[in-house]
Amino acid sequence: MGMNRSNRVAIVIGASGGIGGGCVRQLCADADTQTVFAVSRSLEEASPLNIASGKSKLSLLRSDSSKASMLRVVEHI
Repeated sequence: MGMNRSNRVAIVIGASGGIGGGCVRQLCADADTQTVFAVSRSLEEASPLNIASGKSKLSLLRSDSSKASMLRVVEHI
């Protein structure tokens, strides 16, 4: 039994960094990925991802590493 790859949802924490940003771009380009939640401490640094990554799939979320901030991200998703 194979895993159904269509309609995947991805969460990338550290999306404004080099590796995280690359993951966001790849996931947004993937036809099987329906939604990408990109979590970053700085929306200003992550905002270029909106332009480069297919906005319709991408949701930018601001969060630091505090428990309260991460709970807000979980509630949003």
